[in-house]
Amino acid sequence: MFEVDDVLEQYHPLHATSMTVHIPPAAGLAVRSFLRLSAQWGTFTIHTRNEALGEAPQEPPILKKYIVPGNAKDSILRQLDSVGIQARTVYPDLSHLGASVKERYS
Repeated sequence: MFEVDDVLEQYHPLHATSMTVHIPPAAGLAVRSFLRLSAQWGTFTIHTRNEALGEAPQEPPILKKYIVPGNAKDSILRQLDSVGIQARTVYPDLSHLGASVKERYS
């Protein structure tokens, strides 16, 4: 969207401002042209500096880090499964569908 959207133009790698002034990362939703992008909400970020998203200054803070204890993972997976969130719904392809069918009937 460079040269089309004035807001995104400031993130253009050849734009002088993006090299001298810190501009916070921006997020955008991808076009839902693939089932996997749609299932995973295909959100992407664009940065002007080489830093991880969690290391960038945030005003207001928008990211949180959660550490899931190893002994809680099985319970969380069962809870997600009970509301229809499974590997085959997050990764809607034949491989994950096949694994789901195999797991269910073995």
